[in-house]
Amino acid sequence: MPESREFNTHMETMHVFLDDSRSIEGTPLQQGKAILQQLSARLFEANTSIYLVGSKYVSHQILDDSIRLTVDNWQSMLVNLWTANSGGTYAWEFI
Repeated sequence: MPESREFNTHMETMHVFLDDSRSIEGTPLQQGKAILQQLSARLFEANTSIYLVGSKYVSHQILDDSIRLTVDNWQSMLVNLWTANSGGTYAWEFI
């Protein structure tokens, strides 16, 4: 079970929107995951919410700031869920 935590008003808050559409399959997805890896230290320390953006009604939040993202749950809570299998890109749900 992932470690839970209270929202901390003294921490940075990050909202990360990841394109999960089929158009990023292959190299673009791998490049995106590499960039995410470079940001991981900040994601571990911040109040972090992460969303996968795909087709209409498919986009969803995969992590909210009540769950602490850590080195131990990084793969299962984030990396393994970003697969580029959500059809097209419909971002209007987040506006």
